[in-house]
Parts: sequence; C-alpha cells; structure tokens
Amino acid sequence: IEALDTMHIQIGIPIRPAAAERLPNAQAIIEKIGDCVAQPKLDGFRLQIHLDTTQEGESKIYFFSRNLLDMSYMFPDLVKALRSLPVKQVIFEGEAIVFDPNTGNFLPFQETVKRKRKHGIEEAISEFPLKLFLFDLLYLDGKEYLSVGHEKRRKALVDLFAHAQEDTIGVVEERHVHTAQELEAYFFENINAGLEGLVVKKPNSIYEPGKRNFNWIKLKRHEE
Repeated sequence: IEALDTMHIQIGIPIRPAAAERLPNAQAIIEKIGDCVAQPKLDGFRLQIHLDTTQEGESKIYFFSRNLLDMSYMFPDLVKALRSLPVKQVIFEGEAIVFDPNTGNFLPFQETVKRKRKHGIEEAISEFPLKLFLFDLLYLDGKEYLSVGHEKRRKALVDLFAHAQEDTIGVVEERHVHTAQELEAYFFENINAGLEGLVVKKPNSIYEPGKRNFNWIKLKRHEE
C-alpha cells in the first residue's frame, strides 16, 4: 500500500478512463449537480493519447482504447499534427470520429469502426478520414492533472491548442449551463446535428481513473 503513494503517471502506460453515470433527462441532471458544463457526445473511438518528445529520434506517440488496448498503428494520420505541439510530454483524452470531407458532417459509428483494422491503413485514411476532439488533459510536462478541477484542466488544454494550425485535431466544444431549459436546448441542438447527445460535467470535478460517478453524466437521445 505504501508503494501506491509513490506511483506516478508514466508516458506509455495507460490510465484507466473515468466513466459517466446516466440520468433520464435535463431536469434530473440539474437537480443532481446544479450549474454544470456540457460537451457534445461524439460516437467514435475514445482514445487516450500519450506523447513524448524527450527521447532521441522521433517523438513517441501512443493511442490507447477505452479498454487500454494499444491502437497506435491505426492513426498515422493524427500523428503529424500531434508532433507539432509545443510540449515535452503530454497525456490527454479525446474522441476520434469519421467525417465526410465534402460536407463536414460526422458519420455514424458504423463508419468510424471501419478504421479499426491492421491492414490497409493508408486506404482507410483516405476513405474514412478522422477528426480528433480532445476533451480532457491528464498530464503535461511533469505536472499531473488528475486532482485538478475540470475547469482548470480545460483551460490548460485550450491554451495548449490556442495556436494549433491543424484542423483535424482540436478541443471539443463546451457550454456552461445553469437551468434544465438551457441544458435541454443544447441537447436538442446536438441531436439535430446528428450526434448522440451530451456529456455533462461538474465544473470542479477531478479526474478519477476507473470510476463511474456523477462527476460526469451522459444524456443520450434514447433517454429523453
């Protein structure tokens, strides 16, 4: 047990992802947690990304699935943009989703999952291009962010991408909401855009690896 106190985040070793609870509607969420922030719920690959530029040679970049599987070989199209970030080491989480390059619209998960392959990666990149939307920061240049409140983690993540030039990677949209009416309106705004719904978060919540609690709450289409 004493050894657990000395454990620290290491690049290349995945962290168990935090998980969200569910509630049936906007009113129930506001009654449960009050003022909150909401992000679009994208139906893609949830990825935990580790970047290390401190080693000799090329930067090391790892992509881990929600089940902690190493999927790094699948996303060479995302590597270039990540290597351009002005950091030494970073770990963040995001959702990668396939989009139609002609319309910019996101495609259903059935299309995104076609990127899950070991062969024909280059063909898949062309046929099923991805956008990566980052929603959390866990580690940055020697500082662990797990015990930092959501709003501060969010600010550090936004600052990191403030001058990014790549349009395939960015920070997910977020909206502060105070009432059930505001939350419901934002929910339907995302449903009408073809998305699943929202992930609603407590503004001061810390990141708790491997735990499912009401720090994060899913509000999905079939639950309204």
